[in-house]
Amino acid sequence: MKKITYSLVISLVLVMLLALGVSAAAVSGTAGELDWKIESTTLTISGDGAMPDYKAGTAPWYKNLGTIKKLVVDSGVESIGNYAFYGLTQLSNVKIASTVEDIGNYAFMNCKNLIKVTVPNSVTSMGQSVFQNCSDLSEAVLSKNITTVPTKTFSGCSNLIEVKMPLKATDIRAYAFQDCYSLEELVVDYKVRTIYAGAFSGCESLSAMYFLGDAPSLSDDDEFADCNNLKVYYMKGADYDDFNDWDYVSVRKYTGSDYEYGGNADDDDDDDDDWKGSSSSNNGDCGDLNDDGKVNSSDLLILAKCLAGYKSFDIDDYDEVADIDDDGKVTVIDYVILARHIADWDGYEDLPYED
Repeated sequence: MKKITYSLVISLVLVMLLALGVSAAAVSGTAGELDWKIESTTLTISGDGAMPDYKAGTAPWYKNLGTIKKLVVDSGVESIGNYAFYGLTQLSNVKIASTVEDIGNYAFMNCKNLIKVTVPNSVTSMGQSVFQNCSDLSEAVLSKNITTVPTKTFSGCSNLIEVKMPLKATDIRAYAFQDCYSLEELVVDYKVRTIYAGAFSGCESLSAMYFLGDAPSLSDDDEFADCNNLKVYYMKGADYDDFNDWDYVSVRKYTGSDYEYGGNADDDDDDDDDWKGSSSSNNGDCGDLNDDGKVNSSDLLILAKCLAGYKSFDIDDYDEVADIDDDGKVTVIDYVILARHIADWDGYEDLPYED
């Protein structure tokens, strides 16, 4: 009986050790000039140089797609190849180093569990369909240095709620936000000049788009198909002639009365939410950085110097007064909105601090 018991115990121990060894063992290999390794549920890409392009399902880590929940692209990696992480259905967490300059076509397509992603500002080029069909993606921040929102970037991202658009983008390509059913509001930065076919088609919850620059032109007639409740807002001082062609959406001048951009925001009780006009009759002080009772180019110059990093201009000295959009931080968007508010100002192309 003792021999049987000892044998049984030894067998159980061996089985447990074997199981632990298998689960703890790292899987690794090379990807062109780079190295990759899977430990537990984390895939790490490391080394110096560019990642090769792949076809769907051919990346070397694809055999372990069911176990990869976290991705770390280490410093030194210069690009993410085509189809690199395509179809990693368990991937939910992504960290991309600021050395990456290019993200290829379909790089994260069909990563259905991905929840949030930040594309670092080092990225200057993105391919098409990078996040297409990432159905659980709810929040995305795009690099401020890409010049276009590519074709089908977020197509099929049905849970996408919040998107921070790139500061330097000049166009939004075809079907970029197609069928983003949960997207309700979007702020479009001031350099966007063209919106292409079907860019927002199927965004049935989209109710408000705020354009910080002049009205972009449309390339087709279905950019906003099925956006039945959409209202488009443009800023004071903007060239809005092209909006006259948008006869299937409600277009109106933004005055600040129904959104937190410098208006009477519903989200707090701050006294700084009212624009101060040419006299001190208004109670608010939004935008009046020099506290002289008026909002004019002098305030704009102060804000520009703060954002440009002038030694004697500290943005913290101005508190909420400089936070025109009331989002808790002072950025280029605050500058653009303040500038748009100042009559006859049209020089938003030459922002002194956009880099």
